[in-house]
Formats: sequence, C-alpha cells, structure tokens
Amino acid sequence: MRYVLLALSVVACGRADVPAPAASSSPPQESAAPSASAAPAEPPSAALTTKTLARKQTPRARHDADKASCDAGDRAGCRALAERYAVAGPRASCGVPRNRTAPSLKYTPADAEGDRVAYERAMGRACAAGDADACAILKVAHRVVPMVPRHALWAGVLGDPQSVGIRRFRASEKPRWSKILDDERASCLAAETPAPCEAPKLTLFAKEKPGKDGKLAAEIRARATEACETTHDCPDIYMALDKSGYTPAELAPVREAFAETLASACLEGDCTCGDAARYLPETDPRFVDLAILGCENGEAEGCYALARALEVGAGVSKDEARARALYEVACPPLRPTFWQGGPTTDYSPRACDRLAEIAIGGAYPGNDRHTAKHYAISACRFPSYEIDHGPCVRLGMLWATREGAGNNAHEARMAAFGESFAGGDRPHLDDCTRPSAERECNELREALKKTH
Repeated sequence: MRYVLLALSVVACGRADVPAPAASSSPPQESAAPSASAAPAEPPSAALTTKTLARKQTPRARHDADKASCDAGDRAGCRALAERYAVAGPRASCGVPRNRTAPSLKYTPADAEGDRVAYERAMGRACAAGDADACAILKVAHRVVPMVPRHALWAGVLGDPQSVGIRRFRASEKPRWSKILDDERASCLAAETPAPCEAPKLTLFAKEKPGKDGKLAAEIRARATEACETTHDCPDIYMALDKSGYTPAELAPVREAFAETLASACLEGDCTCGDAARYLPETDPRFVDLAILGCENGEAEGCYALARALEVGAGVSKDEARARALYEVACPPLRPTFWQGGPTTDYSPRACDRLAEIAIGGAYPGNDRHTAKHYAISACRFPSYEIDHGPCVRLGMLWATREGAGNNAHEARMAAFGESFAGGDRPHLDDCTRPSAERECNELREALKKTH
C-alpha cells in the first residue's frame, strides 16, 4: 500500500493576544508573540512513501464502522464514536472526516463546534440505548467538554475512565487510589451539586520513588504494560514513571513494550503512529514509516517525528526546509490556547521546543529570543505535567539568561522546579528530580547563579 505525504500546509490556530494565564499556567511571555511564520512561502511537495509498514485498516474506515454501529442503535458503537469527537484521548479526532489538505492537524479550532455537537449526539444515542454513564456525562457535557483537554481526560469525565491509561495504571496499583479517582469523578458528574471538575493530578502522578537499587519492579512494569496495551493511551504512564525517578536505561523495556503496542495499533487504524515513533530510536527502520502514517492521520507527534527525520536525514534524504515547514504544522505559529475559553488545537510540544531551539541558534542567550520565547512557552504549557520535562527546563534557561533585573529567576524556577506562582518551593512538583532531565537541570542551576 502506498502512503503519500502531500503538500505541506501551516495551520494557524489561536490568537497571539490571549489574556494572561491563570496562576497555575505557564509563566507570562517576555514579549508579544511573533506574527509571521518562518516556513517557506511554497513548501516542498515531494511524496514520501512507507517502506516496510502497511495499514490493515485506515482511521477513516474505523470511524465509519463506529458510525454505522451507532446508527444501528448499538450503544458501544455510540460510545466509541463519541470518543472520536471528544476533545482529548487516544482516539480524539481519529479518522474524523476533515475538509482540508494534508498534512494538517486532525483537530483545529475550526473543528471545535462541529465536534462538540457530534460528541453530544453520539452520547445522546448511547444514553437512549440504556447507557446510564453516558446519560450522566451528557447532563454535564456543557461543563466538562470546555475543560482543558488533558485535564478533562485525566478527570475521566469525557467517557469511560478505564480507557484513560494513567487512571487504569494508578487504579491497578492501590485500591484506595482507585476509590479516590472514582469518588472525584462521581462528584464532577453530579448534575445537581457538582464539585469543581479538577483533574486529580496529585493522585495520578504521585511520585513513587524506586527502591535503593533503582530498579523497576517487574510488577510495576507489568501494570504499565497492561494499561498501555488495554487503552493505547501510554505517554502519561511513561511520564508517571519518569517523574518517580526511574532512569531512561531502567525504563528502556517499557519504551520497547509501548512502541510495539502502539505500532500494532497504528496498523490496525488507530491514531497512535506518532506516539509509537516516540519510543523508537531514529535508527529503527519503522521510525520513518510510523512518522509518515502519523502525519497523514494529522497526528502532531507524527509530523514532528517526520520533521525530525528530514532534519537529520534519518531514513530519508535530509531536507531542513521541509523539516521546518513540518515543525510548524506540528506546532502552529499562532499558539494554541486554553485559558478563558480560547481556541484549542492538537499540537506537539516537542515540535514547539525544536522551533524554540532553532530560534535560539545553538547557545544561550540566543539569537531571536522573541520567537524562541513564543515557542518555548508553547512547549511548556503545563509545567510539572509535561510528557517531557526538557522543554520546560529550556524555557527556564530563556528566563535565566534574560538581560535586566526583575523576576527572571522566579519565572525560571516556576517553569523548571515547580515553584509556585506566588513564590515558595513545591517539592512534589519539582520535575528536575526526573533523571531524564538531569543534565539540562544542572545547566539551569548554574545559569541561575548569575540571574537577578
């Protein structure tokens, strides 16, 4: 089967003049966001084809099958269809027909209203078919759908909470944690006297330190693998293990298992191709194929992986201009926003981070700091809860190397070390304890010694 990557198109999402973030959000910007894209005026359009991998089903075929099942009155089919129109989750926007030229993101602000209507319609059909949980979700959909997408997913209020990988992993660990998660979801879904729908982040991402030998217990590895295999929602599981202090070397078998699970799901028609590539070395012969398939799906992480391959010439001819254009597909130049009902979009924090690095130009304080800060903030929208902590540390470096007096050190520590908005340490949110970011964090500590 031949997979063709068509002409590149940059998706402009959100506004550069968004209101200041809330206290728990990313640090404020140093200056206004850049308004012009650095992508080529006429992006290259040469086709790329997979070499070893071929789909057994397409995401569109899977979507159409779910729709047909729902139209026939099957409540499971309706719940599956609703997952495709939800704002978050491994199947969000997967296979949903979009009237735009590839590669473009599978979810943009232009899709928000239509997807909301389709989500509520599918949930309504599931409710009518006797699904009591769908009825409960539908009663509060107006409240939970506009939540920050990842937080809504973690709260388990968009669908079946057992389909959320990190919830399944944590619930399988300790019965009391399972009850906490279930009780919080029930409070959130209470239509009459609802509690605030705050994602239970401290439960889901509690740091469980390794033993003295630093080894990952076979039981923990098995639970992580099972949750990934069952849900295909794996990155947050890996983040939880990383936050707990396991080294990249110790987590290598987990990455291998996740890659196999997600690559197989990709070929079966799920939008997990880009996430599968995340866990593979760039030298793996499947890396480029998964990147191509993922970018065709509109997966931001797939477009990032393909851009990375093109930039370094890993399995494809090196093409830095084309890579840059794909980075800007994966991280739209106009930053996606969530605050105060702003537009949302799929995006790759890793692509945003790479665009920031390009703008810096190799060494801090950097060349184009205006552009670098814009993309760096996009790469670290949720300090202490990003899949990779490196981008948040690099955002901290931008603050630490900023000229002039002010709160530069404070802003740097907010991004990298979990310091509160009002000041003060929060050790449980200090992700510079992650072994994966040790080198970058040490460099930032040195830079902070010279910061005002």
